[in-house]
Amino acid sequence: MEKLNQLASACKSIEVSINKHKSLRISVSQYVNDPDLEKVSTFKKMVELDTVVKIEIHGKSFFDTTTIWDYDLDNAIKQAVGICLS
Repeated sequence: MEKLNQLASACKSIEVSINKHKSLRISVSQYVNDPDLEKVSTFKKMVELDTVVKIEIHGKSFFDTTTIWDYDLDNAIKQAVGICLS
C-alpha cells in the first residue's frame, strides 16, 4: 500500500488495472494489442504468467498519457514514479 501511496503522490492522475483481461475473458495478447510490445521480454512474461499490470499516467492534456505494461506491480509502480518525478 505504501508504494501505491507513493505513486499517487508523485503523479497528477493515474489509473491502475490488474488482470482486466480476465474479467473481459480475453487473452493477454488480445487485451494488450500492441505489436511493438509483443517483441519485448516483458510481454512474453505477461503471457507466460497470464498477468497484466497496466498503469496509465495522465498529464496536463487529454493526449498526454503514458501507459506502462508489466507483469509485476512493484516494478510497474517503480517505473511510473520515475516517470512522474522526472
